[in-house]
Amino acid sequence: MKRLLISLVAVVVCCTTLSAQQSKRQLIKKLNSVYELIDQYYVEDTPLEPLVEEAIRATLKALDPHTQYLTKEEMATSKRHLRSEDIQHRPIVAFRTDSIGYISISAFTKTLASEFYTAYTSLDDVNSIIIDLRNNGGGYFTSAIDLTSLFLSKGDVMLITENKRREIVYDCSRDGILKDVPLVVLINENTASASEIFAGAIQDHDRGVIVGRTSYGKGLIQKNIEYRDGSGMHITTARYKTPSGRPIQRPYTMGCGDAYRSDSTRFMHPDSIHRADSLKFKTLKLGREVYASGGITPDVYIPIATIQPSANVVSSINSGVAKQSVEEFLGTISIEEIKAHYPTMYEFGNGYETSALLWDIFYGKVDYSCSVITDIDRNYIESVLLATLAEQVYGIEARYYIYISKSDHMAQRAISIATSSESVASILE
Repeated sequence: MKRLLISLVAVVVCCTTLSAQQSKRQLIKKLNSVYELIDQYYVEDTPLEPLVEEAIRATLKALDPHTQYLTKEEMATSKRHLRSEDIQHRPIVAFRTDSIGYISISAFTKTLASEFYTAYTSLDDVNSIIIDLRNNGGGYFTSAIDLTSLFLSKGDVMLITENKRREIVYDCSRDGILKDVPLVVLINENTASASEIFAGAIQDHDRGVIVGRTSYGKGLIQKNIEYRDGSGMHITTARYKTPSGRPIQRPYTMGCGDAYRSDSTRFMHPDSIHRADSLKFKTLKLGREVYASGGITPDVYIPIATIQPSANVVSSINSGVAKQSVEEFLGTISIEEIKAHYPTMYEFGNGYETSALLWDIFYGKVDYSCSVITDIDRNYIESVLLATLAEQVYGIEARYYIYISKSDHMAQRAISIATSSESVASILE
């Protein structure tokens, strides 16, 4: 009797599954028939392509904010962007500041981990590392795993992904070569996806200090599909969780992508956000409280400055006027002459004073004068001019070094923390 009951239950489950599959096929067949009927019977000759594309966009728009359709032209642009990141784009800038290695990563390209280690070794013997992931929108999640593995120990979980069918756990197969190097990671509201995988793993294992502002909160993984006509789509196939099991994806409502993208919650101070107990997790080594479903909350929060440079000043800088001014200035003095007085970017940063001529050139290109700007405006302009000049003389590393030392308060806080292992340890306690 018991065997018969089990057999009957199995038959019912099987029939239910088959019925659901048939229902799905019927719905797909129904949609196809709409276009067949339009093509066959509609009173006007109507091209189907725009109708199909609009229907696809509407369908995908009803899903999560990261699933989207791309036209042939949009798909080509997306592919060019990925190629340029892997072939032309330099994702890493590395330099020393005293005994600290500062490494900025702008994208997780395919070869990111090996490039990172090469950059690290070029810094010689540093006592600690700062990894700057601010404004890094992600890239290949496999590269995030590869980078994470450099800093964790054998057996440590780095990432958990789950889809309709199964859960996959990624753990370290061996000790990371940098597992004992003190680490600080910089993030902000534009740190997303693969960047959050790395930051989340470092935080969950109490491996380093996370400094900055709450990250974007993109915990969904997309697969790129390309059709024969060159169009394609990014479809969400899985979600990921940090090693402690917390999801990073911030909340969204299906079909409400615009509201999701304009959500300002991620800019708020963590202490002002109410979090349900179900969203609280513990780190794996020290048992510190961390949060789920809203990006990575930093261990040390740095709020956005309440007083910012004037909008017209920022606009002029964004237009490229600083670079134009520096290029004109270098027509009056040679790079060799600057290097003769300041052989390295460090000596330049410590001793060079902005030339009056450079200021005159700059003000001659903007619609405001030195008498109407604030001290904050002037400091901002000067830091950009010096950073731009340093880049022309010493290279891209000098731009980062000068800007950080002159006006990047978040980076300066990270440097002060990374200065001693005791500071890192005290924050993680």
